[in-house]
Amino acid sequence: MKKMKIRQCIFCGSYLTGQKSREHIFPAWMQKRWGLGDSGILQTHFSETGEVLSDRLHSLRSHLCGGVCSLCNNGWMSILETEAQSILIGLAEGTSSLSELSSSQCFSLARWACKTAFVLHAASNYRPIVSAKHFRAIRDDTSQLPLGVYVHGRQHESTQPFAWWQGSAWFVDAEEDTLTPEIKEVLKAEAYKICFTIKDLILIVSYNPFTNMLPVLWKWNHISVFPERGPVFWYERDDFPKEDTQRACIALFAGMGLKQRDDQASQLQGTQKTAPPISDVSIKKL
Repeated sequence: MKKMKIRQCIFCGSYLTGQKSREHIFPAWMQKRWGLGDSGILQTHFSETGEVLSDRLHSLRSHLCGGVCSLCNNGWMSILETEAQSILIGLAEGTSSLSELSSSQCFSLARWACKTAFVLHAASNYRPIVSAKHFRAIRDDTSQLPLGVYVHGRQHESTQPFAWWQGSAWFVDAEEDTLTPEIKEVLKAEAYKICFTIKDLILIVSYNPFTNMLPVLWKWNHISVFPERGPVFWYERDDFPKEDTQRACIALFAGMGLKQRDDQASQLQGTQKTAPPISDVSIKKL
């Protein structure tokens, strides 16, 4: 006789027997306000060579995550949704901008983005790439994100209410002989990017597991939400695909990379409070 599979809450680790909650990825108010419920999701899992391994198509309304306990769903997650609601409405409808947010609003948005990205990931048919420690940290830490986790955003006039992309593919600017098999394996197994859109707002949650590498960002397009300050490399291009939401999501996803630190970058590391704003850091134009 087969043993019953006992699942645990992805955020707190408690057993789900008798207290499992079918968590909607996006709350009912958001689905109704922007028509997200009717948005179709084609979840496609690709191999390293680009071969389709599996896919499934359904609507956001039916896209649920069963790995969340009722205490988390009705507790801290509900509080976080309430905190972020007015921020999300302003950004998604273009009545406010990312540059206008206060530090507390930036963190509320970033924590909400991580929670949502992690639930999207957990409910997908993609191999696990988000550490269990990150799920726990989003629940337990109300002042910081896990070390190495970044949230960036961008606003644009959307052509569809929802799109998303996830994976562990990064471009890395480094000397080939320094990219050892061990580094490549860590990059594949631990680093991640999850990008999704809500109407006019695009959010990217990413994780850089390396202390000797810095994010490479698309200047004026990868806008820092959290941390607000810190050293980066940046590049400039004028071909952002404003006319298509799906392409914009993919462009921001693919356009974020990693580069090995140099002495100048190390001098700028400091703390998040004392390092210069990301928009002001010009370590090296790539």
